[in-house]
Amino acid sequence: MAEKRPGSGGARETIYPERAPQAAVPVPFFAAALVALALLEIVMVLRAEALVLGWRHNPPVLVAVHLFLLGWGTTLIFGAAYQMAPVVLEGSLWRPDWPRLHLWLHGAGVAALVAGFWLWQPLWIASGGTLVLAGAVLFALNLAVTLRQARRRNPVGLGMAGSALYLLLTVGWGWTLALNLRLGFLGLAVDALVQHMVFGLAGWFTLMIVAAAYQLIPMFAVAPPPPARRVWWVTGGLAAAPAVAVLSLALLPGAAGDLGARLAFLAEAGLLAAFVLDVWRMLRRRPPRPMEPPVRFAAAAVAAAALTVAWGVGLLLGLVPGGVRTQMAFAALVLLGWIGTMSVGQLYRILPFVVWLHRFRHRRTPTERIPFLHEMAPRPAANWILGLWVPGVALQVVDFGLGHGGVLRLGSLAAAAAVAVFVRVMVGVIRHLQVPPGAPGEPPGLRPEGT
Repeated sequence: MAEKRPGSGGARETIYPERAPQAAVPVPFFAAALVALALLEIVMVLRAEALVLGWRHNPPVLVAVHLFLLGWGTTLIFGAAYQMAPVVLEGSLWRPDWPRLHLWLHGAGVAALVAGFWLWQPLWIASGGTLVLAGAVLFALNLAVTLRQARRRNPVGLGMAGSALYLLLTVGWGWTLALNLRLGFLGLAVDALVQHMVFGLAGWFTLMIVAAAYQLIPMFAVAPPPPARRVWWVTGGLAAAPAVAVLSLALLPGAAGDLGARLAFLAEAGLLAAFVLDVWRMLRRRPPRPMEPPVRFAAAAVAAAALTVAWGVGLLLGLVPGGVRTQMAFAALVLLGWIGTMSVGQLYRILPFVVWLHRFRHRRTPTERIPFLHEMAPRPAANWILGLWVPGVALQVVDFGLGHGGVLRLGSLAAAAAVAVFVRVMVGVIRHLQVPPGAPGEPPGLRPEGT
């Protein structure tokens, strides 16, 4: 059955939850992402002093960054994309059997990468990168055909398509850098490392998060979305800016390349500022009632994004010092403040919805009680998570700038406490998938034909 929600530009847009794949497709990705997030917090607490020493060829930093970006963020996006694409695009996954293979490739690859960075074994790093790249190719191909066969064209599809392309570029460049650790054919590879970071942070993560947020925040906040034309412009601009920046650096000589990249990054900052303004307007227009957890997390993440924009513009214009300490603090704000806060908050609602859709959309017994989403993922727990996470991230960002280590550990302890509560709640949500003894199996009609 189709469900209506407020659409762009005053139109009403239809979503199709019955087209969603079985919970066995996205939930294992979410579970694997939670494991990576927990491991990240352990590393952040135990190796705080080493993390502030610098980022080049620093094993604890490389372990933490790849646990966060590949283990947590990318794995989470994979599960969310497999769930969202059929629902919002009126289609079905082209190959619903591929995600299981993809998860094995990706999980093994991330494990090999992290172990390789921890032990500084270039062969392990290259092998892990190969597995991650193979999984990314499966994901991109599956998503590309799904999008091509979809009945609807919207900014979410554009964001997914552009993000999938940037994912391949990010992982491909990362794999090249991993080979370079063993073979040394790129030397210091500073340009390739910058391109790897731009493709990953500005292309893969920011584009996907913004596209998904334009879809999810109006639903979670029960607020009218921005006009469709504006969403297309912001999403399309964010899809183009990272490519323009990298091509400018790669193709234009000297100062011209630097100028082209700076202009592209300034355009990226302006588009992200437009997104921040759109979210602020949506939150102002929501009904006068307490914010749901994902909306509160989104508001905190957007505040971090606004600070990121201001700080980034200052760096680009030379108004803010650009030393190593400043770079690390800025990166921590982008990763933990913007990407981390948004991703934690959205999973706090996405996972309960996926489990509810699979487990409780149809009663299995006449007396079975159907829980509300806020009972599966309680609001008080979300308050604790946000109340610990935001101050923890703030302390982490500050100490990456100071280079002390002790303040970073204190912030990491607060963030780790938030993650402990978060993981506990999410594990409880996943346990709802267990069918009580004597209850019938999966009800008919829950799984759409062809998935």
